[in-house]
Amino acid sequence: MNFQQISPKLTLTNNIPNSSSNTKKKRPSSSVSLLTPEQRKENHINSENRRRAQIRSCFDELVKIVPDIDSTENRSELTILTKTANYIERLRSENAQLEKLRKGHDS
Repeated sequence: MNFQQISPKLTLTNNIPNSSSNTKKKRPSSSVSLLTPEQRKENHINSENRRRAQIRSCFDELVKIVPDIDSTENRSELTILTKTANYIERLRSENAQLEKLRKGHDS
């Protein structure tokens, strides 16, 4: 397995306003809970299952898109992410080479 460290070239900016202006309006708490503890637990479990299913679906999509991932091999999240990062780096490198060729023809 080829592990390659990728250094992203994205610049992130902090667009979070001051904590004083970042307050949310809250509903006044009522003395009567609308859901029982069992219902809240069930809602939490269902939400977590939906979240995991979405993540699984995204990993399945990466397996379809990235040609270096054999759908029959070990499909751990680490393997999928590593091979995806390597593939993106290879595409960036190929794109840079093509860009140099294009600029050479334009001159």
